[in-house]
Amino acid sequence: MKRVSTAVLVCSLSVLLNAHQPRLVMGVDQVAVTNPEMSQAFYGELIGEPCSYTVTSTVDFRLYVELLVPVTTNPDGRFSVRITNQQMGTECAVLDGDTGIWKPFFEHFAGDRYKRGPHYTAQVPAGAYRVEVYNAHNVGKYVLVVGEREAFSFAEIRRVLKLIPTLKSSFFHLPPAHFLFSIIGATYIILLLLVTVLIFFLFTRFFQGAYKRCQKRRFMFLVLGIVFLLLGLATWHWFIVLWACWYLLVALF
Repeated sequence: MKRVSTAVLVCSLSVLLNAHQPRLVMGVDQVAVTNPEMSQAFYGELIGEPCSYTVTSTVDFRLYVELLVPVTTNPDGRFSVRITNQQMGTECAVLDGDTGIWKPFFEHFAGDRYKRGPHYTAQVPAGAYRVEVYNAHNVGKYVLVVGEREAFSFAEIRRVLKLIPTLKSSFFHLPPAHFLFSIIGATYIILLLLVTVLIFFLFTRFFQGAYKRCQKRRFMFLVLGIVFLLLGLATWHWFIVLWACWYLLVALF
């Protein structure tokens, strides 16, 4: 099963190459950011106070900062950013969200809609930089993007697939099954289905006796398939989705 999981993750890598690495930071007002050139999306919410991000690097790097707001939960939200060099105590830039134009933006990999606000990019010396997100009342959901270089490791892909149900429900107020209609979600399901079909083919070929016994319990497998499918779409756990596909194949074929 570990090989199956790895195979699915390897194939999923190709569709994740142009996506941000998501970070859920709701409920906090201090966030440490490492690997600042790596594209990371911080899903946060102001609850009465600004949120301060400390971006650190031991080498000179390209600092990229961008603001977005989720259309489903905060379409009229407007946020600003103040960027400060902490060593020098100097202000690098202020992104004024109240005067800038927020344009519609559809992130097709996860299937989410945003309003895209101001952004900042500059080559900066090594050190620590404070990126403060705020607005007039310091309330509302927002997304802060840091970095432009997009890459995913196997561990990161696993983490993303586990995080997505939480993001869909708590940040976007959408059912986790909504992920199915995105490129990543659809690819994930198709890959798991293909793996299950291969296992099913081998099972029917080499374990015909066990397969015939399963055929006598088709209704039970159909019920199990539906239950596991609903549970799998709610949790997006690959093992549960795999079993759902298996039960349904046994029941229908």
